[in-house]
Amino acid sequence: MERGVYNAKKTVVFLTKHFLASESCSFQANLAVVRYIHTWGVNKHRVIVVKLEACKVPKYLKYFKCVYAWGYQDRPDERLDKIYTEVTGGKLTDLINLLNMYL
Repeated sequence: MERGVYNAKKTVVFLTKHFLASESCSFQANLAVVRYIHTWGVNKHRVIVVKLEACKVPKYLKYFKCVYAWGYQDRPDERLDKIYTEVTGGKLTDLINLLNMYL
């Protein structure tokens, strides 16, 4: 897991109450924060927090971009599109259309 975080350009943390209760998840998120600090200014590692439900954001994640996606439970397509757009800067429908061209 550590190697994956250190080789990635960005880490997306899907924040839920279960995530907050898990020591393993918190450890992995802390690895991403450490990677962010180590790469400050040069090929900066990005950390993006996606809140999938109403829950408290831990202090060590408050300074990163946060996507609020818990209000879309009854509209999963819109929820995925919002998350994808915020994480990649593109639209999910553009990706689907591109994939359909090649499938």
